[in-house]
Amino acid sequence: MNQYDVIIIGAGITGLSAALHLSRNGKKVLVVEKANEPGGLLAGYSLHGYNIEKFYHHILAGDETLLGFLDELQITDKLIWLPSSVGYLIDRTIYKLDTPTDILKFPALNFWDKMKLALLVTRVRKTKDTSQYDNLLAKDWLIQHAGIKVYRHFFQTPLAGKIWN
Repeated sequence: MNQYDVIIIGAGITGLSAALHLSRNGKKVLVVEKANEPGGLLAGYSLHGYNIEKFYHHILAGDETLLGFLDELQITDKLIWLPSSVGYLIDRTIYKLDTPTDILKFPALNFWDKMKLALLVTRVRKTKDTSQYDNLLAKDWLIQHAGIKVYRHFFQTPLAGKIWN
């Protein structure tokens, strides 16, 4: 019978990271995952020809920490960089949100809320040091800077998927 030093439940990024660290330090590790494939919050599925994240996750080219980890795992060469596309489902209709024009056509927000959203996006894009936000709830910050309606009609559902609010 196999004897393990550590049993890790969950093959998401945290479980896999812990398993890698422990195995590199001489521990015999077993990772147990209830899903059919590893990935946890990073996993996805295919629907009508679209690849969709199960949760709102993606890798940005500037995410040095995650890319460094993937490089350590020696899987960086397996990444396929694709252009991202954003859509929002309302009453069985998907509204693209890839361009400023798409956002202007988005029916869930009025003109002024769209302007608040545009200012918020501009502010976030200009932010280099995000450490000032480490102890803030995303929900509170978004409501403070864009208003409750923008939060409810644009951010609430994706953030609920990430368990941020």
